[in-house]
Amino acid sequence: MKFNIKKFVIVMVCIIVGSFLISGIILYTTGGVKAALVNQANIVESKEYLASDFDEIIINSVSSKVNIIPVTIAEKKIRAELYGSVNTNLANVNPKLLTNTKNKTLFIELSYPKTINIGLINIEKLYLDVYIPKNFGKNITVKSVSAEINLRDINLNELKINSVSGSVAAQDLDAKKINIETTSGRVYLNKISGNTVAKTVSGEVNLYLNELIGNIDINTISGKASVSLPKDSKFILNIKTVSGSIENEFESNVSYIDRNTIEAIIGGEVSTNSSTKEASHQESNVIQKSNLHQILIKTTSGAIEILKQNGL
Repeated sequence: MKFNIKKFVIVMVCIIVGSFLISGIILYTTGGVKAALVNQANIVESKEYLASDFDEIIINSVSSKVNIIPVTIAEKKIRAELYGSVNTNLANVNPKLLTNTKNKTLFIELSYPKTINIGLINIEKLYLDVYIPKNFGKNITVKSVSAEINLRDINLNELKINSVSGSVAAQDLDAKKINIETTSGRVYLNKISGNTVAKTVSGEVNLYLNELIGNIDINTISGKASVSLPKDSKFILNIKTVSGSIENEFESNVSYIDRNTIEAIIGGEVSTNSSTKEASHQESNVIQKSNLHQILIKTTSGAIEILKQNGL
């Protein structure tokens, strides 16, 4: 077969012309050669509201670290601040701090541009700080993707956190109800009080408590559950696991045990010595009627630790 130079040249010219056309379209839609160059943009935004106007705060964030920070009682204001830097090749297109109010609820959101342009936004260091009076006493909901959530030294009625690919840390938190759910994120709770529910998928839960105030309910899939308490703590312990190990440093009066379930009273007494299964269930009923706080831990393939704090 004879090689046709003329056809080869025509094909190559078409390829080159097509490449230039595609490049031109990309440069046009992204703002030209200048926009194709990655530049750093600094972001500083702030909005402020009177705290007494709201019964709930709902925060939504993507790829921005969320810090809930207490302010003095006298300040009486809620302040949201978005700050940091991004790398982008889109001119004048940056994340924005959006707020809205409805029915005594304050919505705080980190919004990203909706554009058909082909471009790049790379979050380098972006933070969303929400300042709240430490005795706010109302409800806070935080929803986050790919970012950490931190809060400390705040009194609330109810806290709800839902995080995907981000850790959650709370310290010196006092709330009637605490509900935290994460996917691929670690939960660390230090010196909290209130009825607490912590659920994770592919993430561990660590609680360090100076005192057990309220019931604790932990549920993990592929993650460790660890609870650290003073050595003189009294509580009901209920553990259920599929394939996780169990470590309990407290002396306990076991009321029921089988292959993957343990029910026991720590620092209390059960009013029967029978070892039969029927008697064990009777003892379980005694547990249900007890006025002690309860710690319920369920894991699928994560270790369970009930630890005594050193020196306490």
